Amino acid sequence: MECILDYCPEHTAQDVAVISFYGTATGLMIIFAFLSQSKTIRNAALMIAGVWLFTVLYFFQFNGPNLYLFSIILDGLLAYLFLRMSKAEIFPAVLCCLMIADILIATGKLAFWISDYWTIFIFNRTFELSLLYITGAAIYRIRKLKPPEREFNKAGGNTLKFVTG
Repeated sequence: MECILDYCPEHTAQDVAVISFYGTATGLMIIFAFLSQSKTIRNAALMIAGVWLFTVLYFFQFNGPNLYLFSIILDGLLAYLFLRMSKAEIFPAVLCCLMIADILIATGKLAFWISDYWTIFIFNRTFELSLLYITGAAIYRIRKLKPPEREFNKAGGNTLKFVTG
């Protein structure tokens, strides 16, 4: 049987494929965040990536009902940090709202026994939204920092013109 740490399900290959996809998306988010040259975007990307990595390791080691309590604690910490960051800029406020949505879903799972399928489904969609939001903000900033292109005369292009007479 294939096992990763203490995690030994029947569908390990599917889990590894999903984690590889999210790992690639997270890596691209971090690359774009660093290219954007924004301290806020970079910090948000690193916080999201760090919590994602920590959650994946926790999932493989202690998969069980404590995973949702662990998620509430980490998302609460992220929501607090994004709330603090949003006092200076508006960018982190959206991430704070996404983390609050994750907290509400995890609390609903623990309080009302929502199925694991729908809980994980919603967690994945909010994580994808946060990845897309940070990546989109980074790409927007990269495009805004890019110097404007110079326009040349269409007829002559970039050539030197000699005028006589």
